[in-house]
Amino acid sequence: MRILCRFSDISTRSLVIFPRLVLFFLSLFVDRLIFRLVHSPSIQLLHAFSLHSLLFICRTFSNSLESILFTSLFLLSLSISNLKNRASLSSVIVWTLMNVFTVWVRVSYVCFAFPIVLMVGYTRLSRSFTLFFTAGATGLLGMMFLILLDCLYFGRWPTVTPIGLLLYNLDKQNLAQHGTHPRYLHLLANGPIIFGPALWLTGWSQLWTRHKVSPTIVKLSTASLISGTLLLSIQPHQEARFLLPLVFPLTTLCSQSISKSRSSKFRRTFWFAHLMHSAITVVLFGYLHQGGLQSALEVLPPNTETLLSYKTFDIPSSLITSTQLRNVTNLRGATEETLAKTLCEIVSMDEERRIVLLAPRWALSPSLEHRFKLLFSSAIPHLDLDRLDEIFHAGRHRSGIGLYSINQQNMKASELCH
Repeated sequence: MRILCRFSDISTRSLVIFPRLVLFFLSLFVDRLIFRLVHSPSIQLLHAFSLHSLLFICRTFSNSLESILFTSLFLLSLSISNLKNRASLSSVIVWTLMNVFTVWVRVSYVCFAFPIVLMVGYTRLSRSFTLFFTAGATGLLGMMFLILLDCLYFGRWPTVTPIGLLLYNLDKQNLAQHGTHPRYLHLLANGPIIFGPALWLTGWSQLWTRHKVSPTIVKLSTASLISGTLLLSIQPHQEARFLLPLVFPLTTLCSQSISKSRSSKFRRTFWFAHLMHSAITVVLFGYLHQGGLQSALEVLPPNTETLLSYKTFDIPSSLITSTQLRNVTNLRGATEETLAKTLCEIVSMDEERRIVLLAPRWALSPSLEHRFKLLFSSAIPHLDLDRLDEIFHAGRHRSGIGLYSINQQNMKASELCH
């Protein structure tokens, strides 16, 4: 799509919608797997009306793809480990390649898949040298191929994406840019926010059930819920979307609880709370959270050469249709002093260029905002759950996202650059 922009006019909206359509069709494949392999109507309904299925699965987050792949691998692992089925070499090869690829998509996949990989290793691979050797050889070849692709793409050797991502997330300076959180945030806040209190609490309540007589799918769901939540909680930067792969384990555990409950009042209360949460959070995350970004990018001046984003998610250059754009600088959650310093460094260059700043209006102090020319202000509020105090303090008129033109001469002559 991005390459086609050179030959025809493709809008920013098209560049946003096309990848989401791809994820939508991938999600239909997962839906098909669930309806084919899991015959519980409760699981099917819970999956269909989860925030994951209604919204996040079509967002172009790596977490969305990780969630799709994890659910597929969860179901494939159940099929392979079932001793009533014959584990073929082809199924083990597909299983191994999908595991390797998903680690490359997001290294956090290991946190969720650890119990599942152990189960397949114990029930199948450890009992057959042929299957064990096939899985090992396939995994090595798959990793070598992905490393080769990374080296060719980034132009340096060696490049191992999962290790690079892990090292990046262990760097305290990088974490400070994205924001650090208490270790309990996933368990006490992010889980209830993204899945709803009903789904989250009911799922965790299954830890106290008798798992010796529970089906394998319930035991694995419990293990994935525990390992995924606890291992991710070690990391001080915690966002709700990191927990997306847990939607299927949670759905399975809640279905178990609903089917065993004899109380019709509990079932009615659960479904009411779950559907209310889904309706509220679809508006919250689908409309308000990071709202206005697409609208701002659609009106970006076509002669923009330098784009800076401040206190938003990283703007991929693939969404910019301007053919004159030279670079995109993402300042993430940097301080206002860092923003001013970066602007001064850019305007100090002798070459004249069109510089545009994309930032929430509430993120800029009035004294700094008045130095820029406002090109666009979104009517949609730009909600950032990490900075609610800044949003409320700024007021309703500055709740949206702004697109600003930077005058090089005025900025260079200002006291900020001296």
